[in-house]
Amino acid sequence: MKKIGIIVLAGVILALVVVWWKEINLVIPIIRRPAPVKEISLPRLPASQKAIILPDAKSPPIEKSTPSEISFKPDKFTLAEAENTKKTAVPEKPYSDPDTVKSQSSAETRTTKQKTPEEKAIEIDADSSPAAAAAVLIKWKQVSSGSGSTLAIRDDGALWAWGRNIGGELGVGDYNSRVSPVKVGTESNWKYVVYGTLNAFAIKNDGTLWAWGDNGFGRLGLGDRKDRTSPTQVGTDKDWNFVSPGDYHTVALKTNGTLWVWGSNYKGWLGIGNKKDQDKPVQVGTDTNWKYAKCGSGSTLAIREDGTLCSWGNNSYGQLGLDDITDRSVPTMVGNDSDWASLSFKLGQSFAIKNNGTLWAWGNNRKGNLGIGTWIERHAPVQVGMDTDWKETFDPLLHTLAIKSDGSLWAWGSNLYGELGLGNYGEWTNRDTPARVGDTKDWIYAAAGNYQSFAIKSDGTLWAWGTNYYDDIGLGATGKRNLFYKPVQLTIYDWR
Repeated sequence: MKKIGIIVLAGVILALVVVWWKEINLVIPIIRRPAPVKEISLPRLPASQKAIILPDAKSPPIEKSTPSEISFKPDKFTLAEAENTKKTAVPEKPYSDPDTVKSQSSAETRTTKQKTPEEKAIEIDADSSPAAAAAVLIKWKQVSSGSGSTLAIRDDGALWAWGRNIGGELGVGDYNSRVSPVKVGTESNWKYVVYGTLNAFAIKNDGTLWAWGDNGFGRLGLGDRKDRTSPTQVGTDKDWNFVSPGDYHTVALKTNGTLWVWGSNYKGWLGIGNKKDQDKPVQVGTDTNWKYAKCGSGSTLAIREDGTLCSWGNNSYGQLGLDDITDRSVPTMVGNDSDWASLSFKLGQSFAIKNNGTLWAWGNNRKGNLGIGTWIERHAPVQVGMDTDWKETFDPLLHTLAIKSDGSLWAWGSNLYGELGLGNYGEWTNRDTPARVGDTKDWIYAAAGNYQSFAIKSDGTLWAWGTNYYDDIGLGATGKRNLFYKPVQLTIYDWR
């Protein structure tokens, strides 16, 4: 009987252990192995297709990491071959979070204060290569982002790209996405770069214009509708001053003040007097006094040297600012004012700054994008607040970024994944009035992506926040799909 009792007792203990083990295994996967996120695949745009599909606010849920899970500063990185012959940064050992990290030397124990992600994205070991150490000193002068892709120019004139590459918009010779920045070509004479819709444009220091990516409607201006996966020169002219790609067409300015357009001409939206699509640059009228121009979804806004503002094309949201929703096929003056200084324009949202520093908005306002305190469309310019110190606004998508004359950065609109950078974890509330990003006053440039943002400080450092769902923040494998709810500096040195 005694043996039977022992056996029964052992069986009960074993059963309890099994139950306990099952319960532990049910909890651990929830904590350590979150369900994989299903990626969206944005279809490539055939040349004959008459609409461009853009991701909207109903993207799949993204794993919202707590601050302690934002692991984008490992102690040390090594290079490892990954899929599609891409190299990604892989940590040799997990990052340790304590405030102090003890390291042993040959004769003593040293205690080093560990830096936060905001202070430095990564720590470089003493035995890191010179190239890795030098990368920390990288300075940037311009960045552009959208639809999951990012392009940026360093202060040495080199062009870099990362993120999605569905249309070849990264310009790296293929359609493979990149989880961390890669250099576009070998040249270092890029002056300006701008992302369109699955394509991109750039101007070199010599005034030549270059294009690559999706070429639906002939939007690249290369005389055909064939996509390009690497930068291709647009014509042979060397006097291009500015370029702005939209969803269906492209607008550009030359140094002589002439205005040029190409791409889809549905309903005469190009403003050239006919309805024929153009796959090469065509001049708008004969005027030589154009100063600034932007284009969006079939619409164009442009400022003349006398400060007057004109608009034409698609007007479905009232984005032309003409107090109606009627399309225009020729440049039409917006109001009677002649003190307009600069523009930003995208997805039916129009912004403009006057010479007195006031900011004005009109058009699509579905996420409070206009920053005027409501979600109601405006078909004519409405002043944003009462401030008179706005310096520059940047092309909006579902949210808007702007810099004031004191160097402070402001954001409003959609905040679905923390793309406004307001610094509070779990704060995903949209803002319909400008909200300040941090408290520093050294911002000089910014770019709004679909659900992420980028900005450059006066010291040339590049910062990002929002979601890294499409790897368009460029953090490599360690930052994949994390959310960053306030600006973090990008200093990853595994860049090729």
